Amino acid sequence: MFDRLFRQHPQCEGVSQDRLLFNGKVLLPRGVYPIRFEKDTSTFTLRAGAAHGIAIGAEFTAYSDPDKLRNPLGTFVVETLRPFESDIRQVTLSRRIFPSQASAVQTKAGKVEPFRLYIPPEDRFRREYHSIRASTTADLRGVFLVNNPREAHLMVCTSLPDGHLTFTHKDKRVTQHGMKLVKEGVDPDPLIVGGALESAANYFRELNRTTTSHDITAYIDVEFYKLEVPKIRIAGHPRLKPVQPNLCRQNIIDIVVDNAKTPYGFKIINRAEEDLYVNAFYFDNTDFRIGECQCTSPSLRTRSDNVR
Repeated sequence: MFDRLFRQHPQCEGVSQDRLLFNGKVLLPRGVYPIRFEKDTSTFTLRAGAAHGIAIGAEFTAYSDPDKLRNPLGTFVVETLRPFESDIRQVTLSRRIFPSQASAVQTKAGKVEPFRLYIPPEDRFRREYHSIRASTTADLRGVFLVNNPREAHLMVCTSLPDGHLTFTHKDKRVTQHGMKLVKEGVDPDPLIVGGALESAANYFRELNRTTTSHDITAYIDVEFYKLEVPKIRIAGHPRLKPVQPNLCRQNIIDIVVDNAKTPYGFKIINRAEEDLYVNAFYFDNTDFRIGECQCTSPSLRTRSDNVR
């Protein structure tokens, strides 16, 4: 068997077949955004904003040739954020004369709201938490321990004599829909708790990226309808017809699905001048999963979950 493997000569075909695969030389694609320089005002503008996932304090490196990414023109930091553009401040500049048009690649993330955790001071899990954080059990660098439960996204406390834990939501974006308890009777094993807190940190980091403070939200309408399947179907996908009324009221969808086979659909209306592309995520408040909705019950109440 080993002789047969030794005699094999595997080859790679296709585009970029000469690239090295197993030593980190294959880089993930990164967004490249244009930079506009106004000579009259000596100001720099990045053609990307909150809609692109940019945050205040994000750092960018500018290049004249975005394909080669050689000889950087300088480093910039985002100071003012708008939906599709950002005002950036020059940190370093490699050339005295900056071209009117250049491209930038993000090299450092901006300021992101941390995941705030509350553990009662007298709770015995508080000491165990510090041990988990100091170990390599889980990456808890994005977790910020607070002393006021009103400031927390999540509370963890010992609920049973055997040391099992209870996870409780404190974030108003979740509790306003009637969801407070996440899980109880959680095994205090460091691997289990560390993994749960790491998932919670990722959950709230993504949820905190949602904002309604930008003007773009005034131009976006979301509608949600029950869909009617036509009695006569044409070849291919059936053309579903929305059934009034609109079930999305004040940005909340509160329904009880009485039939698992009944289709529902979103209608998103863009009245802005810019083209927008939808990224929809299902946030499961019961176990910090982010992904598609998995329905296992004939009835589902969706108001206690977030869809972004």
